[in-house]
Amino acid sequence: MISIIICSRQHQQVTRLVKNIEETIGVAHEILITDNSINGNGICKVYNAAAAKAKFGLFCFVHEDVVFATSNWGQN
Repeated sequence: MISIIICSRQHQQVTRLVKNIEETIGVAHEILITDNSINGNGICKVYNAAAAKAKFGLFCFVHEDVVFATSNWGQN
């Protein structure tokens, strides 16, 4: 079970990424998205705040411009 943590500044990219994760991860997960387009906080601050809210112990910190090409990558 994986907590996917995303710091976002571009809504279109994060929407595409969430769809991609849902189609490829293959395991139970949660996606925690922080919209950082207004506050502009440092990425470490955003990631730490989201990690504190995560319900799973395995974190995957992802930039919004990533695409996962491997099916069931979460099982690995």
